[in-house]
Amino acid sequence: MTICLQRVLEAGWVPKTFFEQAPQESTKEVREQRFEWVLVKKRDATGSYIQNRENTASQDYKSTFLHDKKTGNYYLPDPLEDITIKVGLLAIGNPFHVIGAMVYSLLAIPCHIVQVFYHAIQQFVQDIRSGDFINGCCKNFKDRLTEFKTKISHDLWNIPASLYYGVGIQIAAIKGIIEAMFIGQKKIFEARAIMGEIESKWKGVSYQKDARKWCDTFKCQDVETFYLGWCFPPRGSRHEAINGIKKWEVVRRGPTLDSIGSGS
Repeated sequence: MTICLQRVLEAGWVPKTFFEQAPQESTKEVREQRFEWVLVKKRDATGSYIQNRENTASQDYKSTFLHDKKTGNYYLPDPLEDITIKVGLLAIGNPFHVIGAMVYSLLAIPCHIVQVFYHAIQQFVQDIRSGDFINGCCKNFKDRLTEFKTKISHDLWNIPASLYYGVGIQIAAIKGIIEAMFIGQKKIFEARAIMGEIESKWKGVSYQKDARKWCDTFKCQDVETFYLGWCFPPRGSRHEAINGIKKWEVVRRGPTLDSIGSGS
């Protein structure tokens, strides 16, 4: 990432003063900022704090996040420079991602038609063997009709939906870069939040079902989608609760990453 940033600066695509230290902000300006860095402890499904497995003292595990005070969402603690580069790269790669998603949905239609007919024949053979041919055929017809409508309608909807959400992501990326350059560097945090929210609605499933999950489990059933900006969606929210107890507990908060220390 550092090498990529250096090349971007050397090419003159971004002013060299863009990442220079900003003037010291007043206490009021810091308080009014939308984003803050937080160190949090997280509870598991039982309501107990997650323990640090690498620590023999069994201390509570702490994680660092970027907190959106407006929505309550927690985001990965990527540095400002990294987020800026990622937003820029997504602005470049997003059109290709959209085209790929539309082509994929279009090609999926004949594949799903063949799949539905294959399931119909498979069930038809099972009904003959079971001896319940009449009732089996009726149920088979209803099931295949439902499967056909669900899969084909989903494929057809994804074609215009990819274009719709893709345009939204593109506008958010370009707007965020322009605002970060001319209004304030930290505007890029807002762009990241908006882009993550749009892509989450587009995909319709959690980032945890992303294709990158396959690299960890090597199980195809764990994969349902592909996120171009996998690190952009929120990782949690301060509004989450387990049995009435807050799932996330803030240990420290501050205007910069260095001001809160690191997780343990």
